[in-house]
Amino acid sequence: MASSSIWLGTSSSDRQPNIRWPMIVASLYAMLRKGAAASLFPFLTLFLSQLGLSLGQIGLVFGARALVWTAASLVLSHEVGRRCSRRFPRSLLCFSVLISIAMAAILSLAPFAIEAASDNVPNRTRSWCARPAGYWEADVSGDWMNNVRVTLKSSAYPLLTPTQISVSSALPLIGKPSSSRHKDGMKVAPSSAATKTTDEEKSDGKKVSTLMSPLISTADPSNSLIQVGGTGGNENATESDNRSKIRKRRKRRKKRWRMFSQVLNSNKADERGRWQGLHLYVFLAVLGVLLIGQTLATPLDTAADNMLHEYLQMQDATERLHEPRPWGFLGAAVASVISGIMADYGCLSFGPALLFHLYNYIGFHLIIILPILFYPLAKDPQQSGIVGLSFGGQFFKSNRVLAWDKWAIAMMVSLAVSGGVTAVVETLLAWHIVSLGGSETAVGVAIAAGSLGEMSAPLLLRISSLCLSHRHPSAPIRVALSLLLQGSALLASSLLPWPWTLPLALLVYGVSVALARRAVEPQVETYTSAPSRELPASMFLEMVSKGMGPAVSASLVGFLASSPSNVPIAFQLFAGILIAAGVSIIAATLLCPPISQNLNYSRLLADDSDNLDSEEELKDWLVQALRHSKE
Repeated sequence: MASSSIWLGTSSSDRQPNIRWPMIVASLYAMLRKGAAASLFPFLTLFLSQLGLSLGQIGLVFGARALVWTAASLVLSHEVGRRCSRRFPRSLLCFSVLISIAMAAILSLAPFAIEAASDNVPNRTRSWCARPAGYWEADVSGDWMNNVRVTLKSSAYPLLTPTQISVSSALPLIGKPSSSRHKDGMKVAPSSAATKTTDEEKSDGKKVSTLMSPLISTADPSNSLIQVGGTGGNENATESDNRSKIRKRRKRRKKRWRMFSQVLNSNKADERGRWQGLHLYVFLAVLGVLLIGQTLATPLDTAADNMLHEYLQMQDATERLHEPRPWGFLGAAVASVISGIMADYGCLSFGPALLFHLYNYIGFHLIIILPILFYPLAKDPQQSGIVGLSFGGQFFKSNRVLAWDKWAIAMMVSLAVSGGVTAVVETLLAWHIVSLGGSETAVGVAIAAGSLGEMSAPLLLRISSLCLSHRHPSAPIRVALSLLLQGSALLASSLLPWPWTLPLALLVYGVSVALARRAVEPQVETYTSAPSRELPASMFLEMVSKGMGPAVSASLVGFLASSPSNVPIAFQLFAGILIAAGVSIIAATLLCPPISQNLNYSRLLADDSDNLDSEEELKDWLVQALRHSKE
């Protein structure tokens, strides 16, 4: 880096300030962009579940978002997108930031709109609180003589598995209201005749009154029919008269029990009917807002990377293109923890808890505007803009050599599977931790652990290279081992019963994801680093791991795990897919020759010979291809 040949004949002291400050700005931009995404999208499942969406609908939203991101990136890289981005680079980025802010602002207004549409149901404001302990609804079912099932359902997370309590006892005697009281403090209805209860009826009355007291507390206090009473038999009456009276009393109890259940559930049934009527409209509205916002905000994800790539090409320092990436993971780790803590401890003092994630998302994007406006990466307006990428025809035509190498296809498919499973973890992680009893702080810590694992992968690779004396296994073996490690970490996260143990598994998971990417990237770089192919390998791999895989897996995961109780099963299923893929790659590697023996460099050079300017460039490309084959 210190040699003058890298800087086109100029000294390092002249060029270092020009490289240092753009790299600092690019690192800051990567931190803010990754932090904004980590503060919102991993928690978005909880937010959408509070809006009444099912897990299948949430999966469709995430899958459609990944698909739209891929399509918008292709359009941006086409000729029309290049012309627009070359002419208005700074305006395009600012417009993308404003669209992201508008998308988050519209989503933040959704709970209040539904609040107004649901006729201002009491306690609805507290139901948006992120803690499951906001309040619990009781649903009483069962026959009056059989077991009574009381279902407690969290109003904060309506899609969580309800807790059922079975009461194995006869229901209490329900009589008319009276001012007289039982010796236990419960109201009783006096009998028309002077009676005295038997020992058996006394014991039943005590037992039932104790079991019934929590049910009465959940009912409407204004309901005068809900009273617990008891009657006694006449000691002077005959046994047949007592039996007939008991039968009549049982009929009255059964009738009043039906009235009790109807009064208890009538308001909740009306509320549920109004709420379910809004589900379809809420789903379509959220889907439309996210898709439109993602379509217009996609340049924010790609334009800055392309501008940095072009600037480093002008400075002949493209090897520093990956330096801002670790700072992005650090920003994601810090932002996720801060967002989870703010949502947990700011809920009681300021509005709905999950809106903190949207407010953090808006705040990060407001800060992103500053480096775009005041310190762009390229000062010259004629040179600023997005590098000429061509996905329309030239890119696929020049990279059709990928189709000749079956190992390259296998590596790309492996990376797509890895990215798809990562999207599944991002979609279901918050549900899984909350269902285990964890808070949003635990969710943020788990996300931070995964980000720090991806950040530490280059350091681990450097340590392993020193320990192994530069003797590395082949790329397929490294990819297979990373897939096995990734599947094992996902399997462990599905079996761990405590929420605070999941960050350890996700730390290993993040390391394995980064190792898989680092193993595939040099192989793809062989095909995409030719002079006629201006797309760097990192951008091409981003298309595969962030677009193709998540678009399929996130759309299906909602139907595989219809409730939080099925989330561990879904994790185990995808862990099995990763382990099977790793074993298959190892078996194929042992049976097939390595990748470097399958490359047809004559066809590769023939594909590039028309686009090379001179014979010297042709020789440089041949040396570069041979160097990659030896690695």
